[in-house]
Amino acid sequence: MRRDRRRCRRAAATVVLALAATAAPARAQQESLEIVPTVGILIPTGTLTRGVVTPPGGIPVPLAISQETGPLVGARVTAWWSTDWGWEVRFDQAYGDAEVEGEGVGSFCDGAGELECGANVWIASSRVLRRFGLGPGAPWSLHAGLGVTVVGHTGEFWRRGEATTDLGLSAGLGVALELSQRLALRLDADDHVYRFRPEIRDDPVLGTVDSGQRLQNDVVVSVAVAIQLHGR
Repeated sequence: MRRDRRRCRRAAATVVLALAATAAPARAQQESLEIVPTVGILIPTGTLTRGVVTPPGGIPVPLAISQETGPLVGARVTAWWSTDWGWEVRFDQAYGDAEVEGEGVGSFCDGAGELECGANVWIASSRVLRRFGLGPGAPWSLHAGLGVTVVGHTGEFWRRGEATTDLGLSAGLGVALELSQRLALRLDADDHVYRFRPEIRDDPVLGTVDSGQRLQNDVVVSVAVAIQLHGR
């Protein structure tokens, strides 16, 4: 028993020393911490869902629901732990409308006031960044990111339905221009890929919509000012 305890203590001490040895270089390599307010535009590239709608007292009609392009605001926190590698978390909120098209019926969102079509999208993501410099002293740099994203759909249109919150992948490319020691201008294009399956039941206009799950590609094009709070 004593030998086993000694072995456990030695193993624990080895782990602690290993963590301390790796933590010290990581702290030494930390470059900067940035907060990045963002404005941009959300560009959905496909249909949210296709299904069959059965209006109250009506006959089934093929239906397509999509999210329209809309403005977006958000913020990011970016930590560069070395010159080339970093980690970023971000939250964006896009504002817009849903478009509901029925085959042979036309748009249900025609401004007549029968259907509330306000539909917003929020996006939360976390990803690893890789930065590529363009040479010593160059004010420009490129960066690429890959990580996970969570996308949610809210707004008046979804009050009588259920829009699932979905986990997916996020990938993006961007360019940064150094304006001063503490400020940089960023331009990014990001793609958020996820699956989406809404449910609409007993809506006074649409009735019940039976739909299937579809793969989504929501593109975010944004411009931002990176404000360096800590670092070189």
